Amino acid sequence: MKRLMRVLSQSECPFLVFFLGFILLNWPFLGAFHSKPLHYIVLYVFLIWGAAVILAFLINRHQDAKGADGTHIAAGRRDHQCLIRD
Repeated sequence: MKRLMRVLSQSECPFLVFFLGFILLNWPFLGAFHSKPLHYIVLYVFLIWGAAVILAFLINRHQDAKGADGTHIAAGRRDHQCLIRD
């Protein structure tokens, strides 16, 4: 898990997830299911979509746990970035 968090902390990770999802949901990979029934295509698309959502959640969770200078913030000690006052 630590290795995954280290990979997710890289600034290039969201771009990698986007391009990987873009490639996996385009013609060459979807064309592999051309002779298969429709439910295989639907299952494939939902699995790729679900994996992308989980990766986006993990990236966001890991980035929320880091401060502006890149150090980890202890739980319960996060400062709000913006306070709106009347």
